[in-house]
Amino acid sequence: MVIIIDPDAEECNYSIKPLLILCCVIACMCAIPSLIAKNIIGIVISIFLIMLIFTSGLFVNRYKYFKSQAWSALKHEYDQQIKIILALNKSIKLIQKEWLFDITVNCSLQVFDESKINPFGTICNTFDISANQKTIKWLENIKREFKIAEKERLYIEKEKEYILKHIKKRLPFWIRIVTWKIENDLGINNIVQSIRYPCYRFAYYSVSGGFYQTHEIVLNNKTINEFKKYIDMHNRD
Repeated sequence: MVIIIDPDAEECNYSIKPLLILCCVIACMCAIPSLIAKNIIGIVISIFLIMLIFTSGLFVNRYKYFKSQAWSALKHEYDQQIKIILALNKSIKLIQKEWLFDITVNCSLQVFDESKINPFGTICNTFDISANQKTIKWLENIKREFKIAEKERLYIEKEKEYILKHIKKRLPFWIRIVTWKIENDLGINNIVQSIRYPCYRFAYYSVSGGFYQTHEIVLNNKTINEFKKYIDMHNRD
């Protein structure tokens, strides 16, 4: 026998009406005597208790829903899309693990100023990078890999937005607002939000002036293209 569970079926929607009725009853029982006696403290306590009961009831209902067959059936509809998202997210992390670097070097004021005027020359001199075809190929590889990562990130962002939007439409309203819980249960909460690019950072600390300055050269697509032009102009091959 096959049991079909419809996530949109009436019995799958946990009703909040009993909770509201309970709160109203408690409100009458607690607040009316306080109002008659003009007991401000009693009124405040009554309101606090009602809010506490209502909030607790919401959490209990949410917990029950996310453990229900209705939620499992709804999630199952998006299994394939979620698998693709997680695979692409893993791909991005692997690219960053292999190609991402963030190097900081403490330098003199002269080198620091030079890194602003002639960034690529300063990088080559400081990190012993040769202006040759090998360096150009290395830069092209970085550009290619991070271009792939950025495309994958955009796809993930769009697909995740689509899934959450369509799932929320089919959830009771008090469950829609806990987006973090929905993402956690779908397994798409730990997704790369932005791409970090390789970075060279020159840092200068003035002992006399007591200040610290940094200048970053981030190897994004634009910077890599400029770096390649510099290498071509100074190619030693």
